[in-house]
Amino acid sequence: METKKKIIRDVVHGYIKIDALTEKLINTYNFQRLKDIRQLTAQYVYPSATHNRFEHSLGVMHLAVQAFESLRPIFQGKGKTPEEIQSLDLHFQVAALLHDVGHAPFSHLGEYFFPPNHALHNAIQNKIRNIEYLKLHNVFAGGESNASKHELMSCYVILTKYYDILRQEFAKRHINLNIELVYRAIIGKTYKDVGTYWAENIIIRLLNSPTVDIDKLDYLMRDAYMTGASVPTIDTQRLLTNIQINKNTQTATFSPQALPVIQSIVEARDNMYLWVYNHHISVYTDFVIQYFIRHLIDNYEKDEDYRDKLNPQDFFSCEAIAERMVSDSDLWSILKRQLWSPCGEEEISPYTNIIVPQLLERRFLKPLWKTIYEFKHFMEEKVKDDLTREDFIDKLGASTPDYRVYIVNELRKRCDLSLGEIFIIPRSNKFYSLAPETAFTVYINGAEKKIDSLLPQKDYGKLYDKVAFYVFCREDKDKKNKVTQEFINLINEKPFPAIEELQGQSTQLKWEI
Repeated sequence: METKKKIIRDVVHGYIKIDALTEKLINTYNFQRLKDIRQLTAQYVYPSATHNRFEHSLGVMHLAVQAFESLRPIFQGKGKTPEEIQSLDLHFQVAALLHDVGHAPFSHLGEYFFPPNHALHNAIQNKIRNIEYLKLHNVFAGGESNASKHELMSCYVILTKYYDILRQEFAKRHINLNIELVYRAIIGKTYKDVGTYWAENIIIRLLNSPTVDIDKLDYLMRDAYMTGASVPTIDTQRLLTNIQINKNTQTATFSPQALPVIQSIVEARDNMYLWVYNHHISVYTDFVIQYFIRHLIDNYEKDEDYRDKLNPQDFFSCEAIAERMVSDSDLWSILKRQLWSPCGEEEISPYTNIIVPQLLERRFLKPLWKTIYEFKHFMEEKVKDDLTREDFIDKLGASTPDYRVYIVNELRKRCDLSLGEIFIIPRSNKFYSLAPETAFTVYINGAEKKIDSLLPQKDYGKLYDKVAFYVFCREDKDKKNKVTQEFINLINEKPFPAIEELQGQSTQLKWEI
């Protein structure tokens, strides 16, 4: 029995206890790499938001320990043996600690350039075939996965770098390693046989769920603390000590005593999306960074006669993450070098000349509006016809970029703008009231009750569209006024081209919008 534990002082959770296994995993190259993967890319607005995936992963592991202390007596009461409970505990901690070990440089911005899900599946499957005793085909075999790319990359890193360590350490504790359970918890894939695997499904959903899970708890609390955003306090101890089991579904839920905390989570999440995640500068800089990387990759793939190129295999492949352990600093060094041009080297592309000052000297383009309030006012004032306005917002806020490309190209021609001098950037208003499919519940008198049936919620859906967008253009007043007027003209020019027509167009650098 392990008794000696180290203690780490965390700004969010206070003291976090580290046992021998956790310490061994933390002190690996791949986990230490997470110190150089920022949790957020919002430093242009919130310079104190320097926290990283390393401390977040420790926080999630800490919450897993707290949550399991509430689950332990529940598992005991439902007939689980001490050995089974110890196994569930250890697998839960490991999954929580390693869930982000596969994150890309720049976190979710870099994740965009990872191989597609099927390629990550194949990479994992190839490793499984090389280790015959791993029985994971029912997790990764065949078809697409709803898992995020970074979750699949985390599974790949665990398989290639942590499997032997885990197997040996679990054996010391006389526990059989169930690597399938670790992977299922990370990607949020529950077992179909609920009767047999109800306990495993509970810890899977506590780590990765559409509603309340320990991953969301930590990043909401940590992001709020490090940005200084004003959000309600989230009492994790009260929440996690009020975990219950729904007797009908054998799933984890919360007692009514947790309702105040769940309400705080909803309000904290709404505030973070309103003031931090969807701040117009955060949205703008994230977009520009991502599309600048895409530009460098495009130059490489087309073998352009420019020196500003980036091979995606160097930063966003399985080998880059697992073996060379690339991180934020590595990628930033490449981006910063683009304007340095020794004699005799190729020139840099005109697009790079326009974009790099925006990123490194804060020569930002300016938005036609900054907030969703201003967006709503602008659209209602400039477009009186409700159907025209709603149709336009739907088209430009869509997940596919075709209509945004069309509008940007039209504005460039009409306003004499170059690539990189105007952007239309979509944003999703991810308010709780606009996501009914992820309703939070509490367990009262043997039934799940949505919290909005127990407490009134802010109905953002009555005020704002689910999707919106920003328009950014050059700062000079004459140009901005011209863009504004031509943008309004375009809205009222009907009908818009059919989507099939737009998809068939050959637009130069279509992704640069």
